[in-house]
Amino acid sequence: MNYLLQTAVAYPCILGILVIVHEWGHFIVARLCSIRVDEFSIGFGPRALRIGKSGDTEYNIRWIPLGGYVKIAGMEPDEAPLLNARDIASEIIGRVGSDSNDVLSKTPLLAENMANVDETAEQRLEDVVDGFYSKPLWQRSLVIFAGPFMSFVFGYLLFCSLGAVVGTPDPNNIIDHVTPGSVAQHIGLKAHDRIIKIDNTVIRSGEQMVGIIHSSDNKVLTLTVQRGNSILIMRGAPKVQPDSGTPYPIFGFSPGATIEHKDIIASINFGNTLTVALFQHLGDLVRRHSLTEFRQSAGGPIFIAQTTYQAVKEGPSEVILLAGEISVSLAIFNLLPIPILDGGHLLLFAVEGFRKGRRLTMQQQQNFVLAGLAIIGVLFVAIMVNDLSRHIPH
Repeated sequence: MNYLLQTAVAYPCILGILVIVHEWGHFIVARLCSIRVDEFSIGFGPRALRIGKSGDTEYNIRWIPLGGYVKIAGMEPDEAPLLNARDIASEIIGRVGSDSNDVLSKTPLLAENMANVDETAEQRLEDVVDGFYSKPLWQRSLVIFAGPFMSFVFGYLLFCSLGAVVGTPDPNNIIDHVTPGSVAQHIGLKAHDRIIKIDNTVIRSGEQMVGIIHSSDNKVLTLTVQRGNSILIMRGAPKVQPDSGTPYPIFGFSPGATIEHKDIIASINFGNTLTVALFQHLGDLVRRHSLTEFRQSAGGPIFIAQTTYQAVKEGPSEVILLAGEISVSLAIFNLLPIPILDGGHLLLFAVEGFRKGRRLTMQQQQNFVLAGLAIIGVLFVAIMVNDLSRHIPH
């Protein structure tokens, strides 16, 4: 129960901090570009707490702690006047007939919102002198890119500081946990067993042990195991398990780990190695086109909560490591060229640059956003089903 309570605290804290960092990237670059920011909120839904207001920006905490946003002036059009104007226009046209252009132009709110039917919602907001779309394309692109960039930088800094601040988990040759139904369980391995030799190689570290197993190419290995005062001999062939998240042969046990503190240089080198390994793993997934591996690597709120629970059980180093991984993943996900994500905005800006400053029409932009919402909706359902399927016996 203690771990559950710690997870209940750690989970929203991790998400909250990562959201603050991401949105702060958008916020600070917008301010540097002299763009007004009306609101900085952590979470979604109704406002739970108004922290205060500084300058033009109001700071709030909202009830659903699974995200957040900055409300940048001029970025979101107020659709109510436009919709009202269209309703009024329809009524007038129906009443007056085809000669209603003069009346239509004098309808309240209509002229300022419908001056040009080919104009985008952003172009209608260019009169906001300190608004988002009053700025040049390169500044708007920087504001959008700053969010994912800060998420990546924060994750990288967590990786690089981990060894110096709390220490890094260094695997040893003592078995911590055996996966039910695995090769390890089948050949008789148990928690707290110490593997002292594989074939004729004496095992002196967990890293050495894991390296030999991963490079076994599924061949039968002879394990010399110390259990209490007894020495046991076991034989088995590690196997590649698609649902394990690793492409290497495994026995199906988790090695124990000791926390090793590093000096700042070694800690930074560890962070560099971890970052490169993370991108290599992502590249491997893309290269192999393995749907099973994608499903095992992807996860939503339920999966993140489960992973947080496991990290809490293993200690502070694993919690920080998890936060770094989620932060980098958040950066990568947000750069996908999907409408309503940061990558979708950057895609629109690329189109604008290709068209030499001409933006999409209002209808084109609405279709673009609707397509994005559909994609995100499908992804959300797929990820939730994937999360739940992990709990359903196969």
